[in-house]
Amino acid sequence: MGLALSSYKSKRKEKKYYKRSLDQHQSSAGSRPGAETAHVDCEVAEMEGDVQALERKLFLEEIALNVTDERCDFLDKNHRLLQNNESGLHRQSTVCNASLEELKLKQEACQFSQFQKANPLEDWIVCSLPNIFFNDLQL
Repeated sequence: MGLALSSYKSKRKEKKYYKRSLDQHQSSAGSRPGAETAHVDCEVAEMEGDVQALERKLFLEEIALNVTDERCDFLDKNHRLLQNNESGLHRQSTVCNASLEELKLKQEACQFSQFQKANPLEDWIVCSLPNIFFNDLQL
């Protein structure tokens, strides 16, 4: 924004210098009568007002474009950061899920070993189901 303002000021300064030198040249020539000069000066002042209004409008549009570009750059940067964060979180959740599965397996193994310590194999009784024969079934 500072660059746009300084370029606007330098252009304005150049136009004032050009107008001053033109006025000096015309006054030294003295080619026009007073009434005609007053009418031309009035038209010149009106045109200069229009030119300044247009310059101000262009200046404000240039500032708006600069702000829009900066906003777009800001949004693009934040969008890229958001995508990077999402991919990082996905990787992290995958690693966490894998470690959770490992911890569950370790917990089951610990519980089974505690059960084995509390109930040694020597105390276990192995039984089989009785043999049942269905000879009398008529299908």
